[in-house]
Amino acid sequence: MVVIRHQQISDNEQVWIKIFQQALQRVSKDGIIIITFFSDIEHKMLIEALQKLDCEIVINEKNPYAKPLGHEEISLDRNIAIIRRKN
Repeated sequence: MVVIRHQQISDNEQVWIKIFQQALQRVSKDGIIIITFFSDIEHKMLIEALQKLDCEIVINEKNPYAKPLGHEEISLDRNIAIIRRKN
């Protein structure tokens, strides 16, 4: 399992795509990668990037247990995606 919390794909999308590719290469064939986000915008950007990679998006949803951070558009672990390699 690989856990990537609070990635900021908007800072440098190409770097993050390389990170996700490397994580997919290193996780076992039955392994998963868990990715969390602060905002819906980051989550949307990530999902679009993941769809270009050789992976399966297993879970793609809001986290009902996210911790508010004082602004209605961001929260700690606001969204979660779980991906795995395609078999």
